[in-house]
Amino acid sequence: MGRLLSDPGAVGDADLVRGESMIGLAASLQSKALIVTCVVFIVWFHERRGVRVEARTAVAHPWRRAVRRMHFVQ
Repeated sequence: MGRLLSDPGAVGDADLVRGESMIGLAASLQSKALIVTCVVFIVWFHERRGVRVEARTAVAHPWRRAVRRMHFVQ
């Protein structure tokens, strides 16, 4: 990079092509990592939300839910 900044004419085409391919590879890896991260987050969020719902329904008895509804109605 220093050579390119100091004297752009001294850098060969092969070096420039290699630099462009490295930038393309980095961009490709970054986009794939973003997709994988999104999928992992969605799966984690779905599982975490399911655990909370199951915990609430396992602990709460039907009569408690009915009492809560009657309290909000009054």
